[in-house]
Amino acid sequence: MIYNADNVTEVFEYFKEKYDKRYKDDAEASKAFKNFVVNFNKVSNLNEATRDKDTFYIVNQYADMDPNEFNKHYAIRFKPYFEISNKKDAEFLGRERLRDINASELYDLDQAEELYNEFMKKYKKRNMTKRYDRQVHYYRFVKTLVEMNNNYFRGHENISIDETADVLKEPNEYFWSK
Repeated sequence: MIYNADNVTEVFEYFKEKYDKRYKDDAEASKAFKNFVVNFNKVSNLNEATRDKDTFYIVNQYADMDPNEFNKHYAIRFKPYFEISNKKDAEFLGRERLRDINASELYDLDQAEELYNEFMKKYKKRNMTKRYDRQVHYYRFVKTLVEMNNNYFRGHENISIDETADVLKEPNEYFWSK
């Protein structure tokens, strides 16, 4: 069965209530609903395709998000569904709640260049005169943003940029050897 806006609206309303979902405006709510329909169909297709009668899939609290788009912006991977293969999984997931994701608390990698320029000014970092030096430190800075986003996603609250965000942590971090 293919689900669409007509036959999944009630399920989406239940989803919003269960996970206490609120959207800042109609555009965000509409996008969330479209993502939910896509992810709900994916779960339905997975359930139809599974050959194991003891395994089934259900949407989770990320079902109103596009995992690919989120990964592109924040370098965080997640699935918008759970795979349940036994009673113990079902009991655990009935009690478990994944970390809520608040995108405003993450660093958008599309903004990395601006963030790096602000970082350079804030910590009075000297501008790299050699293009290569600047690129290496910029890559390290972006890698730090990714690490901070992933730490936040795993439950570590402290995700502030400090003066070491562009410091190479390994001697040849961005060099290739032959």
